[in-house]
Amino acid sequence: MTEECRVCKAPTIVHNLLHYCTAETCGSAHWDKPAVKKQAKLLRENMDQKKEFLLKSRVPLEDLGGHFVYQLRLRGGLNSVYIGMTGLHPNHRYLNHIIGYKASSRPRKYATALISFEGPMKYEKAVKREVDWANELRELDYDVHGGH
Repeated sequence: MTEECRVCKAPTIVHNLLHYCTAETCGSAHWDKPAVKKQAKLLRENMDQKKEFLLKSRVPLEDLGGHFVYQLRLRGGLNSVYIGMTGLHPNHRYLNHIIGYKASSRPRKYATALISFEGPMKYEKAVKREVDWANELRELDYDVHGGH
């Protein structure tokens, strides 16, 4: 059985527990959250296991040359999103939210998909972009969390 993208409903390709949308116009991804949470303690406490887990999921671990700004869709409200910034690949950061490793509480509890991300970019540009992106979405009546 093929699972569909949580954002656009297109088919996904699964690597380990990470579902990648196949639609060129979407590009979102989502973790199988219940399955990931069963391994959360191990992934939080054993960095070698976490690294292996991410590699099986095809998440880049090398230095990506800058920072990313990312948007997570949140459960519980129409157009509810979380905007964040990270020096990790956004799928890695999304995993950290789920497993409770250096995680903000709202995405830990309510994130359902990584909608999109921008980067890599220099730190200063990412700081500004995080605030700007959050404000752009607020102007479109999104319920935005994060984005400081």
